[in-house]
Amino acid sequence: YLKASGPEKRSCDTDRVRARQLKGYFSGKVMNMLRPADIRDYIDLRRAAGVSNSTVNRELSLLSSAIRYSQTELEWDIPNPVSGRKLSEPEGRLRWITRTEASRLVDAASDSIKAPYLADYIVLSLQTGCRKQEILGLEWSRVDLSHNLIWLEARHTKSGKRRSIPLN
Repeated sequence: YLKASGPEKRSCDTDRVRARQLKGYFSGKVMNMLRPADIRDYIDLRRAAGVSNSTVNRELSLLSSAIRYSQTELEWDIPNPVSGRKLSEPEGRLRWITRTEASRLVDAASDSIKAPYLADYIVLSLQTGCRKQEILGLEWSRVDLSHNLIWLEARHTKSGKRRSIPLN
């Protein structure tokens, strides 16, 4: 599954790490013999190791994707015992940077000798809400100063959807 999903998948490296975790537990088990009890045991093992529900969910999601791939692409008639086993996750914290904090951050970055453009990067990030890679990968061909817009194509965004960002 990892080879088939390819290196173009954004989570390729993380998938490999998760696959190692899964392999450590499921190695030696026959895929079509996996049962919900095996999944519950894996969940218990990971929880005992102090891993968060979110991490367990991501690992099981990878296993489920691999099973679905085997079912659809390889036409294997195997059950997917991961289905319906998603653990509850806490709602993420919601916090916004205050104007004072933003001002202090920009001021501190302005003093940086090693990173002379850091303050500009922070201001652009704060003003547009763009992600790190969206800004670091920005090219002049995608900046339209006459319309005050930045254009991001699908390949430049985390969501895989193109969008325009207004510049103030």
